[in-house]
Amino acid sequence: MSAYGSFAAVGEVVEETGRKRSAFRAVGLFLSVCAVLGVVATVHNVKTVQTKQTGVVDAAREIVDCQCLGICNTPDDSHLGNWCYVNKEISPCMDSTGRTVYGQSWAHCEVIYGEDDCLSNPCKNSAICVDRYDSYDCVCRPGWRGTDCSTRVNVNYAVTLTTSDASDSGTENAVFLQFVGAEGDTTAEQVVFLKGVGRSTEKRATVMAADVGTLHKIVYRVGGDDNLEPAIIHVDFKGDTFVAVGQLPASDMSTTQSVKLVKGTKYTIDITTADSPNWAATLNDVYVQFTGTNWEVSGAVVMLPGGIKDGVTKSVDIYAADVGTPAKITYWTRSDDSMLPSSILVNGRYKASSTTGDRCIVDKDGKATFLGDTDDGRGFAYTDATCKVDETENACTGTEGCRFCVLFDPKAELDQLLCPWTLPYSDGRYIVVDLVDTEGEEAEGEEAADAVEAEADDVVDEVADDVQDAAE
Repeated sequence: MSAYGSFAAVGEVVEETGRKRSAFRAVGLFLSVCAVLGVVATVHNVKTVQTKQTGVVDAAREIVDCQCLGICNTPDDSHLGNWCYVNKEISPCMDSTGRTVYGQSWAHCEVIYGEDDCLSNPCKNSAICVDRYDSYDCVCRPGWRGTDCSTRVNVNYAVTLTTSDASDSGTENAVFLQFVGAEGDTTAEQVVFLKGVGRSTEKRATVMAADVGTLHKIVYRVGGDDNLEPAIIHVDFKGDTFVAVGQLPASDMSTTQSVKLVKGTKYTIDITTADSPNWAATLNDVYVQFTGTNWEVSGAVVMLPGGIKDGVTKSVDIYAADVGTPAKITYWTRSDDSMLPSSILVNGRYKASSTTGDRCIVDKDGKATFLGDTDDGRGFAYTDATCKVDETENACTGTEGCRFCVLFDPKAELDQLLCPWTLPYSDGRYIVVDLVDTEGEEAEGEEAADAVEAEADDVVDEVADDVQDAAE
């Protein structure tokens, strides 16, 4: 095992009276804080002469990250520690037990007097032994507990798996799963869905297996010579929901696939598709991704497995990474099928919006105008007070307060905008739309109304004062 770095304890020598002091053997204790374990590791057999150790731990800035191997140097003030940097060869660094972990750490040492009580390796299952004065402590790895870390800890993993809309996404063969923790701890592979999962089908199962600490990945494969293509994977684990993000790879011919899991936040999405044209509907999976006000990204997840019909409203709950306040929504269909949404509302508050205004239908000589053509998406209009009578530039209709709009494919060179009652369609393309906080709009409207009312009250008061002055 390689030594990644450490710093020395700072000590001072104190003379004792009335007795002879011999050189004490100091054991260098390697301290490091792991990203998930948050534990300490011992570096043995490091000798130095001193009788008092002061302020080493307090002087060290402990970083919650992975452990590294290190050697405690001869104590002096010149050694302040080292970062154990990521090493791509061992993905990315190694802890004191020789296992690969994720991250990096700050390593430092503390001097302990007495015999090395960890010399006999009393801690089991790759646990970390912390030497104490005439004693020791075992810091167990995930999945183990007890004074010597010999008792297995099992927990429940509640799995939800939904297959994609691809023609060969389902299987009748057994589906195997395995869970991986943030420090590489893994469960044994288990058969979770013995009779497989059909195409565009959701199945749930609860698995009891070893605790892996912080859940980091899920590994899946299909048995035999069949194919499995998941669209959605959720795992409820120790009170949190973890979700696989991105387009999930297919397992073919028993090929093992591994995907990263992120801690999920629930988003409720109300989506309505246009009633016409008929291609407003899709049979393909529809993906969604959120972007927060500080540019946090949720990761892509399937919003509508198996698509959505035209002229319907669906309310769906999805899980993705937390972005704080959502500011943008990106949506697209899995293949080249089309979907034309008319409205999207997130968490009952954030509305997808590209244009604002009401539909403009004018009665001219007993005939309604601007009814539009749903097949080509042209001939519609929306209210815009900037358009004047007989004005036909900038997409104005010539009718006061009405501007032309289209249902899809607006042409910038013609100053066309999407109609406010529709959103951009996707035929596999990524569509990014701003989200407007409707509660914020309501608050602004209430403030404006209050201001108008206050101004009106002031006018009434002024008139009353004038009348009173005139009477006097």
